[in-house]
Amino acid sequence: LPFDVYQLLVINSEQGVTLYSFVNEFRREGSLTHSALKSPAIVAIQNLVQEISHAEGHIILIGMSDRILIMKSKKQIVSVLICERNSYFVNQGLEDFTNRFYEKFESHIVNFVGNVDVFKDAKLLIHEHLPFMRKESLMESAN
Repeated sequence: LPFDVYQLLVINSEQGVTLYSFVNEFRREGSLTHSALKSPAIVAIQNLVQEISHAEGHIILIGMSDRILIMKSKKQIVSVLICERNSYFVNQGLEDFTNRFYEKFESHIVNFVGNVDVFKDAKLLIHEHLPFMRKESLMESAN
């Protein structure tokens, strides 16, 4: 069965800035917090957990009663997928998406100067690496 996704964020983990955001308009329930507020909070949560646990690793999953936040890191970025449930396909798709996002946009990520428009083509990577998403969720650009 296809998985529905509420939101996909790609965050510059060093600056806490959202580089790319995809919001599934078909799954919007109530108001979503703006991605500019979510990104620093996610980075802060990761840092806090590392500090508390004295660990060097990254948070990869935050489970809630009705949603899951799955995180994959690659150098200076962390991709966060907010979805209904977790599975091997979701994890592998997000990992592939994150790796490919970094490869495609590495020069813009490493030399980031605040222009997020350079990442708008990332939607093509969603189609390629997250095929479990329902097609109607990908119909309109949501960046």
